Amino acid sequence: MLEAIHDYIVCRGDITESDYLFVSHARGYKEAKLNPVMVSRIVKRRLREIGLDSKFLTCHSLRHTAAILSLKAGATIYDVQQMLGHVSIETTKIYLRAIEEETRINNRAVHTLDELF
Repeated sequence: MLEAIHDYIVCRGDITESDYLFVSHARGYKEAKLNPVMVSRIVKRRLREIGLDSKFLTCHSLRHTAAILSLKAGATIYDVQQMLGHVSIETTKIYLRAIEEETRINNRAVHTLDELF
């Protein structure tokens, strides 16, 4: 990942420490700092390009998926809090509750299958 960021900086050319790291390269917005709306549009466009065109697939849903997968892979709640930039750990604990609910649903499904057989 650092290599990709390094390559991006090299391609941008002359930038200083006071410049924004990630900027728009779109006509009319050149060198404007990326804002959440711009990032959402970029992500949505790329998702559509690879055939994932759903109103449920958004920047935020990808963020949610990254948090859940990180926790499932062994990241601590603190690690995920830092990754997401949450001020309060309570906000991040929402993802733990989502995993617990998923586990409950999966366990119910297994018990239902056991009862059928």
